[in-house]
Amino acid sequence: MPSEQPPAEQQPIVITDVDVDEAIAACGGDAREAIRTLLIAGQFMRPISRKQGKKRVGVTSGLGPRGS
Repeated sequence: MPSEQPPAEQQPIVITDVDVDEAIAACGGDAREAIRTLLIAGQFMRPISRKQGKKRVGVTSGLGPRGS
């Protein structure tokens, strides 16, 4: 039986305020439309992620740990 290698550690994705501003700007300045677009994109990515057997990657605001 071949030995399985443990999955590589993945670093969390850092989402900055600039990233958020760019996403909103890409949707004509409409925050609700930006959220809708990102939710739809997430729905398309979910089956791809499952097919590849990927684990979820953590997302952080880039603001540091909670409570700091």
